[in-house]
Amino acid sequence: MDEKNNSYKRSLNRSTDLRILVQARENLFINHGGDTVALESSNEALRNLGVEVVLDIQGKENPKNFDLVHIYNFSTPQAIEQFAINAVEKDVPFVVTTLYEDRINFFTHMHIYASLILHIESSREKISWEQYKQYALNTLNDTKNIVNIDNQIAATYAKVLISSGIKESYLLRRDFPNSKNIESCFFGSSRLPKVSKKLFEEKYNIKDYILSVGRIEVRKNQGMLLYALKDEDIPIVLVAGKMTYNPDYEECISRFKRKGRTIVVKNLSPEMLASAYAGAKVHALPSWYELPGLVSLEAAINGANVVASNYGTIDSYLSNTINYCEPDCIYSIKNAVLNAYNSKPNASLQELAASFTWESTARRLISIYEYALKKNEVPSSNKSIKIEVNNSSSKIIRELNLKNNELLTT
Repeated sequence: MDEKNNSYKRSLNRSTDLRILVQARENLFINHGGDTVALESSNEALRNLGVEVVLDIQGKENPKNFDLVHIYNFSTPQAIEQFAINAVEKDVPFVVTTLYEDRINFFTHMHIYASLILHIESSREKISWEQYKQYALNTLNDTKNIVNIDNQIAATYAKVLISSGIKESYLLRRDFPNSKNIESCFFGSSRLPKVSKKLFEEKYNIKDYILSVGRIEVRKNQGMLLYALKDEDIPIVLVAGKMTYNPDYEECISRFKRKGRTIVVKNLSPEMLASAYAGAKVHALPSWYELPGLVSLEAAINGANVVASNYGTIDSYLSNTINYCEPDCIYSIKNAVLNAYNSKPNASLQELAASFTWESTARRLISIYEYALKKNEVPSSNKSIKIEVNNSSSKIIRELNLKNNELLTT
């Protein structure tokens, strides 16, 4: 048996002997996102279980020095594709945590409704929401929906595609029928320090508020949250990230006028964030898509009632213990938030959220790694696949020939 197969046998006998190369987008720590949190937290938990993990966001490491490659995030297809091709060329198995979104069903809607919020905030016209909604629907009928980002090579040759929940698994099966195996792996939730709510309340002179934590951007849909509650005399606290992909939208949100007080805060310390969670009556995240929305888990663990969008995988975690809303409907958002606001804290929700730990995530990942290594069979020498990739300027046919491990572009 050659050295590589010996490596597989060794890794299957003792998970602590596993050597994993983790790869993701190069700006992972510049533009901090949910994939950053999931990757860092999973890596730390894996190391705590004795797995050797090497992070490589620049593609400098040789996959042959590892048992397996673990790639993150289908939203960055160029990086994903290159990492996948490199692993195939080196004959090293790889898995992908996909973080795959149903872009076909929300992306165009998201931008049209964001444009409505920008118009509503800047306009003096007194137009009903029904009229705005009709405009949005008419625009959608005249607009071709965006196609999903292409990840066919990675999806086809990955030993396992790893989803964050049931809905994502369904999407992967729908859009990548040639994928070999799809397994779910639930994310954990970060444990913030236990801090009194008074720390946040006294600093910002606010209490009994609605909280929404997340980068201010069209995806997070804070504009629809503010508009849905514009006539409610309830304070809203938006905890923003360090950066935004939509500065015009962020500026619009900071100016948005409503009956109740709205404050936007940035760069909170872990202690201050924990205090903000502790003082919130409800945490609301009416996003267009979340996988699963780690801040919803954090809020639940810290005792807040939770409102989340129907779009995404949070229902695989918190089931019927939270309130759900439609991100494109102000009435749905308003009803869900007010219902949660006026309800008592849910002890079952807090307990359920606390059951999702990064150690559990790491143990599940180890089982997936071992499964992938067992399935690492060498393809037949004449097997090849042609994949169509739609670029903005042209259609490229890529042929991955596994006989000589060359990527040909014609």
